[in-house]
Parts: sequence; C-alpha cells; structure tokens
Amino acid sequence: MVSIFYDEVVSLAEKLTPEEREALGKRLLEKPEKPKMSAEEFRQWFESLAFDAGAVLEGYSDRREDWYGDDGR
Repeated sequence: MVSIFYDEVVSLAEKLTPEEREALGKRLLEKPEKPKMSAEEFRQWFESLAFDAGAVLEGYSDRREDWYGDDGR
C-alpha cells in the first residue's frame, strides 16, 4: 500500500483545472460501492463473528416456568 499524505493530495489537487477539481469533488462525494464477497469470503467472515462463551451455568434453565413460576407470568 502506498502512503500518501494529506498535504501531498492537497498540493496535487491545487494543480488541477477547475473542471478537474469539480469532477474530483463529485467523485469523492459519491458513495463507493462495496466490493461483493464470494460465498467463501462471506462464510469466513460470518464464522469469525462467533466465539465460545464457555459452559452454561449449572442449573440454568431457559424454560419460562422456571423463571416466573407455574402460572407463566
């Protein structure tokens, strides 16, 4: 990757014609299209979001009745 400093970009932009500057400004304001991921890249990205949080506490229950009693409220 090439390192370009802000001051260098400004200096180069100042050398452009007014029409070129306007075109550059419009181009910079356009929303860049995100590159599409392949199915394999998406799978790798999606799997990278998962992590092992460890074991569930002993005695834990996700049943509503266990949390709120027999009447379910």
